[in-house]
Parts: sequence; structure tokens; C-alpha cells
Amino acid sequence: MRDYDSATEAHLASLQGVVPRILVWIEAQNRTTGEKELAGFWNGLDTVVFSIGGEERVYAGAGALLGIEPVVATVGLEVRMHRLSLSEISPAVAQAVRGYDARLAPVEVHRAMIDPATNNLVGIPHRIIKGTVDSIKIPEGTEGESEPLSMTVADAGRSLTQTLTLKKSDATQRAISAADRGREYAAISGAVKVFWGRLQGNTGTGSTSASSLPISFSS
Repeated sequence: MRDYDSATEAHLASLQGVVPRILVWIEAQNRTTGEKELAGFWNGLDTVVFSIGGEERVYAGAGALLGIEPVVATVGLEVRMHRLSLSEISPAVAQAVRGYDARLAPVEVHRAMIDPATNNLVGIPHRIIKGTVDSIKIPEGTEGESEPLSMTVADAGRSLTQTLTLKKSDATQRAISAADRGREYAAISGAVKVFWGRLQGNTGTGSTSASSLPISFSS
């Protein structure tokens, strides 16, 4: 069962009815600078500012978001895919998808409840999807025709499918902390034999002999 804020719960309990609106937020990347570029769309009119988690976000309307498949919530670790339909002719959509790099970009989808009598927002928008862009299908329509752009979003369960890093290098560790020498000899670890209590020396004949040398533990 989804938790709503008190204002939304009170309005739903009054049985006055609501008009649901979908808000899509994408954090793409600038191809030139590498900086984060934010873009919002919703299936309402005009461009509107919504407060999400204490942050003021601008959502472009007027047909930028054309639709979304029904969101089905289930129990389990299965990665669910959600498909959005966006207007290719919308300047905001074109900039986010073509102008910026939206590959694997974080996505949040919220649902806002609108009072049909006053046209005001009821409560605060609640999140229904959190994930990343899995794929974008750009239509190849003929001249004079307009087709929707399809975006598939993988939910947060995708992060659980990422495998752990199997190898680490000294350079990677130094990038975190230049003074960290914990992996200084990672490249030769396992290749050099170390014998407890003695040293391995080369006899100069190509063979390796063990010279027994006592190790003193006294100062």
C-alpha cells in the first residue's frame, strides 16, 4: 500500500475525485563539459515548477510527455522496465535526448494529484518510478508526420545486477588517496614467492636455491 501525505489522504477520502498528472525528471550529461543537465516533462499544460523533496524543479508541458504505460508494483528483485512516450517535436525533449547524453541517465517519475474543481495541486507529488534510461527509440517518420519518441526506463532493481569489481590496481588506489600504498605490489602479488624464515636467492646458474638465513626478532 502506498503512503500519501495527509492532504492527499484527506482529499482521496472525500471522494471528490482527482486528475493524476505524471512528472518525468531526467539527469542527462552535457557532451562537451560533462556537467549534469536537468530536464523535466509532464503531461499537463504550460511549464510548471513543482517542489520535489524540497527542490524546485521545472517541468515542460504542452505535450512534451505524451504517455506512460501502467506502472505495476510487485514484490521481488526482478528488474522492471517502464516505457514512456515523449513528443519528438518538443524543444525540451529534443535538447535532452539529442543535445545531451541521456545514456544510463538517472530518471525519477512522480505522480501529482490535481483537484478538478480548483485545478490546484493536492498534497505533494509522490514518486512511482526511480531508475535509469535503458534505451531510447527515435522514430524515423516521413516528412509531415509526427511520431512519439519511446524511452525505456529500468527501475532501481537494475543496480542489484551489477557485479563486483574483480581486479584493482595500484593506480586506482592512488587515485583515491595518493599516499595509500596498500596495492603498491598488486601487479606482482602471487608471482613472487615468499618463504617464511628464509630468503630465496639466485645462484647465477639460472636455478634458484634457498639460503637459510635466520630472522632475528630482537631489537
